[in-house]
Amino acid sequence: MLVSNRLTSSIRKIVAAMKKAQKGELSVRIEEDITDEFSIIALTFNKMISHINELVEKLRIQMNLTSEAVKLQKEAEIRAIEAQINPHFLYNTLDCINWMAIEKEEYEISKMLKSLGQILRYSINQSNKIVSFSQEIQWLKQYLYLQESRFDNSFKTEIKFDKEVPEFKIHKLMLQPLIENSIIHGFEGYTSGGILEVSIEMREADIVIFIKDNGKGMDSEKVKYINSLVSEAKIINKGEHIGIENVISRLRIYYGDYYKFNIESEIGRGTSIFIRIPKIK
Repeated sequence: MLVSNRLTSSIRKIVAAMKKAQKGELSVRIEEDITDEFSIIALTFNKMISHINELVEKLRIQMNLTSEAVKLQKEAEIRAIEAQINPHFLYNTLDCINWMAIEKEEYEISKMLKSLGQILRYSINQSNKIVSFSQEIQWLKQYLYLQESRFDNSFKTEIKFDKEVPEFKIHKLMLQPLIENSIIHGFEGYTSGGILEVSIEMREADIVIFIKDNGKGMDSEKVKYINSLVSEAKIINKGEHIGIENVISRLRIYYGDYYKFNIESEIGRGTSIFIRIPKIK
């Protein structure tokens, strides 16, 4: 009877904990004072409940991310729709101005108008689409040509990439906010001498992107803040650095844990951005 009572006492504790877990009480644990043969069951049960708790927490975070991602995408779609209001009118108007420039032999203006039309057409059409690096690089060249002209050639740009890069995929307009940040903030006040380099390299299972400028740079507090966004478990879409924040948010949404982002900068010594994403064909 003594042995039986001791064993049934252990069983009662285990069954009671199981019933609580069945009702959704995932904080339940079996007391560790069970020292008989049922201690293995108790230990395994406690480990299982802990593991379930971890999975539930991961799922909760993922659900929050998904919810925020859907919200962010909807906002992007609304902005795209707003930009598409009567786009044919815009394209036709640009085309008319282009022909007027050609008639007056203003070929540089004609080239700029043509580039602007191509940029708008590419940007508006399915803003979150996955495209080839070839398409994205071609668009960046048009964009940079216009920006160089806009800022009176106060900076020069260079895009370099490994020969295999063009056949792989990237989400549209992923790099543009970072490049725009270098131009608008990094080269602010420059009349000449600005250099912007974009380099895309193959690294085994990854693609590595470097964006480097010799502009004004940022102080250590801004750099620390931007790098801290990478570890945030939420979508960032506000603040002073909205372009960079949006890129980091999109990287997290599209690639999960399989991306890396890092920025280095010093006042007066320019800014370097490092991005690593998985290869997608």
